[in-house]
Amino acid sequence: GSMLVEGAPVTFACRWDPDKGSYHAESCWGATGELQVGGGGPPAQPPPAPAPRMVPPPPRAEAAPLPEGVLLTGSVHGWNEEKKFGFLKAHHASQRVFVG
Repeated sequence: GSMLVEGAPVTFACRWDPDKGSYHAESCWGATGELQVGGGGPPAQPPPAPAPRMVPPPPRAEAAPLPEGVLLTGSVHGWNEEKKFGFLKAHHASQRVFVG
């Protein structure tokens, strides 16, 4: 994967992973160019988003759930270059979204 720069703006779509109890990025654009999470080459522009599906956050979280499969804008909130993973955060939400 590509390196993401902490604090850089990103556009991403996420999904809730009930097994891990957290949100995971399905695709991500921005920060240092384009990165397509999950393989394949990056598209020229983000794909059209499907209808939103609200997914519950972990029971301990008090924040509203993030919409699944919808393009969100936010920023990179940490990137571990050695391990090639980090976290994203939507502008309107408090939950972190894993990307790697």
